[in-house]
Amino acid sequence: MSFGFSIGDFIAAIELANRIRKEFVDAPSQFKAISDEVRSLSIVLQDVEDRLSGPDLDERQEKELRDITNSCGDVLSELKKTLDKYSELKSGYAGAGTRAKRIWKRLKWETDDIKELRSRIIPAWISCTLGKTVKNVIKNMMPFLTGLPYSIMSSLRSVATTTYSRVFIIVDALDECQVFDNGSTKFLEAILNLQAEWKDLRMPFREIVAHPEDVRRYLDGHIQGLPRCVRQSLDLQVEIKDKISNAVDGMFLLAKLYLDALKGKKSPKAIRKALEELPTGFQAYDETYDKAYEDAMERIENQISDEKELAMQIIYWITCAKTPLTTSQLELALAIERESSEFDEDNICPVEDMVSVCAGLVTIDEESGIIRLVHYTTQQYFKRTQGKWFPQIEADMAAICCTYLSFDKFGGGIWLDDKQLEQREEENVLYSYAAHNWGLHAHEASVLHREVTTFLEKQAQVEAASQSQLHGVIIQIAIVRLHQPRKMTGLHLAAYFGLEKAVKFLVGRQSPDVKDSNERTPLSYAAESGHEAVVKLLLVIDGVDPSSKLTGLRVTSLYFAAAKGHEAIVRLLLAQDGVNPESKDSYGQSILSLAAENGHLPIVKLLLDIDGVHPNQRGGRRKETPLSFAFCNRHVPVIKLLLARCAKDGINTDTQDGLSGYTPLHNAALIGDEEVVKLLLAQRGVNVNNLNMHTYTTPIVDAAEGGYEAIVKILLAQEDIDPDF
Repeated sequence: MSFGFSIGDFIAAIELANRIRKEFVDAPSQFKAISDEVRSLSIVLQDVEDRLSGPDLDERQEKELRDITNSCGDVLSELKKTLDKYSELKSGYAGAGTRAKRIWKRLKWETDDIKELRSRIIPAWISCTLGKTVKNVIKNMMPFLTGLPYSIMSSLRSVATTTYSRVFIIVDALDECQVFDNGSTKFLEAILNLQAEWKDLRMPFREIVAHPEDVRRYLDGHIQGLPRCVRQSLDLQVEIKDKISNAVDGMFLLAKLYLDALKGKKSPKAIRKALEELPTGFQAYDETYDKAYEDAMERIENQISDEKELAMQIIYWITCAKTPLTTSQLELALAIERESSEFDEDNICPVEDMVSVCAGLVTIDEESGIIRLVHYTTQQYFKRTQGKWFPQIEADMAAICCTYLSFDKFGGGIWLDDKQLEQREEENVLYSYAAHNWGLHAHEASVLHREVTTFLEKQAQVEAASQSQLHGVIIQIAIVRLHQPRKMTGLHLAAYFGLEKAVKFLVGRQSPDVKDSNERTPLSYAAESGHEAVVKLLLVIDGVDPSSKLTGLRVTSLYFAAAKGHEAIVRLLLAQDGVNPESKDSYGQSILSLAAENGHLPIVKLLLDIDGVHPNQRGGRRKETPLSFAFCNRHVPVIKLLLARCAKDGINTDTQDGLSGYTPLHNAALIGDEEVVKLLLAQRGVNVNNLNMHTYTTPIVDAAEGGYEAIVKILLAQEDIDPDF
């Protein structure tokens, strides 16, 4: 059958994509991934077309496949139009240099179209050949196949509940998971959770190590990249394969690194000497990799000056970036000239050239466009040796980010709506990273570069960056959500990130007690974030009010510090004149109740030792006591402390909250917390028959209705219990 878009059209589109990619060397890295996706898609579509011509399809199957294949034409036609558009732009800008190169930045490339197409085709293809159960399993696997990591859970559940007697799940390359978000740990936890859910599910873990012959095959495919003396000597090739395959113990990464180490050796003697010095086996596993990485760094240092400098910049940006970087982001970061006010596109180095100078230590994930180190051990090595290779990197990265954020073009349109902000971040690919992370780099730096202070004194750029940085961040006090703050100053941001040197620089240039649109001061941000040194600095400056409140909510810096559990800062603030340890928010919740609610035991101890702090003060929407707040969140250490102080401080363990009428014993019975029930019953005077006047239930009724048999038994064992109360 024909569905309006032939395999020949696919091939033409792929060839066009590859041709454009070669000519436009700075095209987005996902371009190759898209052409690869289309190549794979063409094969699947050919299979579908062949299947449609088969004799054993029923009417429903044939209709389903015809509908899907007919819909392919629309998506693939759009693909071809886009490719043609690129071709026209290329010819229209021929010879325009940078202007032509950067045309990519103004064009959208929707990979989701291709992925959606596959998601429609593959399940239907499966339905023609497989039974219903397996079809559903593979349908559930589709989100994972298209790169959505956490839908793996539902996929594994589907596999675990199939009707098959044995199901094998093979997971490869866990050691390649990005280290930024503990991906491999989360994945393993998900699998172990599955095993806990289904007791008859067997999941033995096996580490699969490559056989020496597998390594030899890898070396066979890459040995022609070595110097001429190797290519011309079969005996030397055999010697290299023998030495490396025996030395790496099945670790392909080491094989690659060892092979790369031979590329600079120009004589058989030099090559044999290098082979003799190869570490063997798992002798100090980390040492084996470290030696390979040190050899790679030696090769980098022996490059010409410009290539060495470029390689070092690439490696330290990848190593120290707070989130994974795309190739476009890294290209831009390395092209920024410090102390400049605008970006010069002529300073961009193509990503292909970047990879080529890094001695095999850097690779690109073609699907995501992420540029990363080749292995998690590479990341660990450079983290451990950061002081040796690039000691001032955090300060340099902060300076680059602040230079970028200070560009003149970011001084206009200070406050954007969501769509405009999204557009700014899409068109300026490094902006979001710089806005979120400049302060983290500056906080870890030992020096403060001028670019940081220059940025912090540009009010328009500071406000623009703060919008991107805090977009979507929710600060909630009681039931009130604070709006995203506007009118933040450089001093606000310096205090937020805990930049002591920057705060010292700015206090003589900006008001030290300035308030943003939420009436928050630099002191309140430093207190909330736990930056003790900045809090100390601000507290000794004239004009800083340590008891400054948000007018409507009546919360202070003490409130923010206590909520986050920063004991040292709470002590500093309590030592200031005018700071009230009994201060309450607009709903009447005290600092003690707040600390108890969040389980901050040291702060609860500290406050209980202050004369005048009421341990039984009711507050919050439900008019609860500190003990009630601790019970609601099951903070057992705080509960134990408060109960131990009952006799001394007169804490009433039978106090009912003002909204629901529940006592702590009611709450413990309702949630089935056996440990807390026992703690309460150990106190004198606890009324086990306390009647809730709203629900007309007692703790034993609440426990019984919840099905908590153990708690019912504990309550029935009490002498004064009345089960029929």
